[in-house]
Amino acid sequence: MNQTEGYIKKLEEENQNLKRLLDASDKKVLRKMFNSHQAIMLMIEEGSGQIVDANEAAVAFYKYPKNELLSLKIEDINTLSPDEIKKERKKVVRGKKDYFIFPHRIADGTIRQVEVYTSLYEINKKPTLFSIIHDVTERVEAEKELRRNEEKFVSAFKSNPNSMIISSLDNGKIYDVNDAFFELTGLTRKDITGETTLSVDLYADPNDRDKLIQIVKKTGSVRNLETRLHHRSGKILTVLISGELLKTSGDRTIITTMLDITQRKQLKDQLESNNVLLQTIFDSVPAMITVYNPDLQQINANKEFERITGWSESDIREKNIMELVYPEAEYRKKAAKFMQSLQPGFKDFVMTGKDGNEIETIWANVKLEDGRQVGIGIDNRERKAAQKELQQSQEIIKAALYSMTDAVFIFDPKLKLLYYNDTFVTFHRFKNREECPDVLTEYNEFLTLFFPDETPAPVKDWPGTKALKGESATNAEYILLRKDTGEKWVGSYSYGPIISNDGKITGAVIVVRDVTQQKNAEVEREYLLKQLALDKQALAESEQRYRIMGESVDYGVWATDAEGKAIHISESFCKMVGKSFEEIQEFGWIDTLVPEQQREVMDLWMDSVNTGKRFEHEHKFLTQDGKVKMVLAIGMPIKDKNDKVVSWAGINLDITDRKKIELQLEEKNNHLTKLNDVLEDFFKIAAHDLRSPIQNLIDINELVKQSAPEEKFTLIEMLEPITIRLKRTVDGLMEAVSLQTKQELAIAQIRFIKVWKEVAAELSNQITNFKGTIETDFEDAPEIHFIEAHLVSILRNLVSNSIKYASEVKNSFVRISTKKEGESVLLSVEDNGIGINLKNAGSELFKPFKRFTSKVEGTGMGLYIVKNIVEKNGGYVRVESKVNKGTIFYCYLKEYTT
Repeated sequence: MNQTEGYIKKLEEENQNLKRLLDASDKKVLRKMFNSHQAIMLMIEEGSGQIVDANEAAVAFYKYPKNELLSLKIEDINTLSPDEIKKERKKVVRGKKDYFIFPHRIADGTIRQVEVYTSLYEINKKPTLFSIIHDVTERVEAEKELRRNEEKFVSAFKSNPNSMIISSLDNGKIYDVNDAFFELTGLTRKDITGETTLSVDLYADPNDRDKLIQIVKKTGSVRNLETRLHHRSGKILTVLISGELLKTSGDRTIITTMLDITQRKQLKDQLESNNVLLQTIFDSVPAMITVYNPDLQQINANKEFERITGWSESDIREKNIMELVYPEAEYRKKAAKFMQSLQPGFKDFVMTGKDGNEIETIWANVKLEDGRQVGIGIDNRERKAAQKELQQSQEIIKAALYSMTDAVFIFDPKLKLLYYNDTFVTFHRFKNREECPDVLTEYNEFLTLFFPDETPAPVKDWPGTKALKGESATNAEYILLRKDTGEKWVGSYSYGPIISNDGKITGAVIVVRDVTQQKNAEVEREYLLKQLALDKQALAESEQRYRIMGESVDYGVWATDAEGKAIHISESFCKMVGKSFEEIQEFGWIDTLVPEQQREVMDLWMDSVNTGKRFEHEHKFLTQDGKVKMVLAIGMPIKDKNDKVVSWAGINLDITDRKKIELQLEEKNNHLTKLNDVLEDFFKIAAHDLRSPIQNLIDINELVKQSAPEEKFTLIEMLEPITIRLKRTVDGLMEAVSLQTKQELAIAQIRFIKVWKEVAAELSNQITNFKGTIETDFEDAPEIHFIEAHLVSILRNLVSNSIKYASEVKNSFVRISTKKEGESVLLSVEDNGIGINLKNAGSELFKPFKRFTSKVEGTGMGLYIVKNIVEKNGGYVRVESKVNKGTIFYCYLKEYTT
């Protein structure tokens, strides 16, 4: 009976542990533990005996479906009479008894002997019996058998589900163990034969056995001694050991029962850990959280509440926090009413901080199962600032799109237009935005697209369709036809997809330019070139024709003998150079060329004379009044019937005006090419730097629509870094584009000290946080004739870079100075920062959107803008830099002339 008493004692302790768990505050955890616990558990209404709840173990044991089990009364499964059952329940109510053994009938009709530990609780204001049930049918039968025949002890010993060992008290020699021992320890019969508990390394700490032996020697038994054992696998087990000293004819023998509580101990440790974790989470959540009773008399708040409001835990504990954060009585009543009403959604409240400042917040409330309520509050000041910043960024993007001379439009995967500028309207020959359809598929009704060879382009090959397939292109030409008016024009399309962070195409961007006039000019140029070739061929038909035409055309014709000596030169040419034919005959005309070309032209002419090749060259003549005239000279050999050159005939064409026009066109073309490169860079950035944040804005917008109210503001807080990144990228793009446009900016005599004060004001935040010195020296060149806005931009970008890339390990400095260098003013900005690896940077240093470090934020536009401004008026930029030593930028500024 001693081992039975030990087992009962163990079950009593387990029941007490579970009762303590039921009293814990975290009912969600307890509910989960109740349902998943391996012990059979029932909740029974005390008065009626109705089963009101059962865990999964109970459902499995009684074999009833749960809903059916909950429809039964305890009398339906307890085979005792209703009066006996009621009598036993009263004992629990009076506190006289909490342990019973009952016969219970399960669903298949079999009767099981069960051990019941029952405690009385008030749940939902009703007396309720909480019963933990153990199926002890086998044990009861074993006890009966043991009482009938003590010889059956061995069988009971072997079949006991608890690990048991019989050993010598004096030396620990193992006499016998049951199967549960092998299952518990992983040892085998072979491992323990002839061994002791110490030799098989059973105890994790051998001193634990000494402690066990001392207790048994002193009291004759031991109860629930917590001990750690070795499993054969190396795992450590935690067990409760109970032992009895057996009186035998031989040496002193002890029978020991070991109950594995490893999982129970782990569960207890986990429960304690969870409580710590919950408190940590409570204090770490980036939102104000308060827990309070409905009467608002006891309010607990987390660390974030203290951080935002300044009111400490002691303030909340010792004072009425409602009066502190809502000092105005009527407003405090309004807040209390909202907190007690549990209205859904968030509501705005202005709280008063400990420093007396007002704090704009939003709050929502939820109710816990135990009746307490939880308030969740968010500091709304940053969100409102982010909303304002987002609105400003959107306005900047909108302004950038609408300021472009090219048509720009953005659309989603369903071809629905999201953004487009005014140029988009005029490019498609609409009168106003109201005429523009919202979906690109509807443009088929107005437009037909053709490839450059004028074959129709199917819809699958239209730029928008191709972009949504993931394709990109630059300057792809299409011919457009308005079906209603018949007007045709040519568009140059650059397009690409918008790809989200997970690789999905969420839209596309198209930039298109009307190049009709450009294409027409190219056609006209081709025609003129062909016509010129025909004219050249006609000029070579005969020497006689040259002579006749030479007298009627400026600078006219000329002829030489087979050796290249001039034998005829038009009078018009003689007049131009102010010399007679006799002075320039034979090779005398060479002296009328500008000196630097005389040797070159003579060599080329003699090469043609010697080889018989056509002579064609552009060279400069000096007129009699000292001016320079540009002449195209073309000479063709005249051959006899034997293909021998007998003479040469040629023409001089005055191309001075044409060259001036070509130079102007070249300058304009270079400007347009440069502007086109900038716009192409803009497109690439729009497809890359703008695509990602635009997509992030779209994704967050969708999440906000789909999220619960309490999640919306967390998502909105994510907008701030996106909008800052958008603003920084768009600012760089706008300044780069503005440099390439023909803007009429005022040119004036500017003092450098005035410019520096303006830049210092702009960079005040950076300068305040700069842990170094800034020195200026403008004495040698205090002023310059320049564009003030450009000078501010140069100085701002260079000084900002010096501050941003300052060294963190030495005393930093920035030195700004000016001095005269010939016809230029040299502006120098020097620092001792982290420096630039010029070998790696190479020609990429001054390109747009190029960055060479990720240590600080930037757009990669600063040096590109500085170089463009300086070179815009004929100046240049030079840089010297060493890694971890510092950098000097030399800007040679050429002064503007009025």
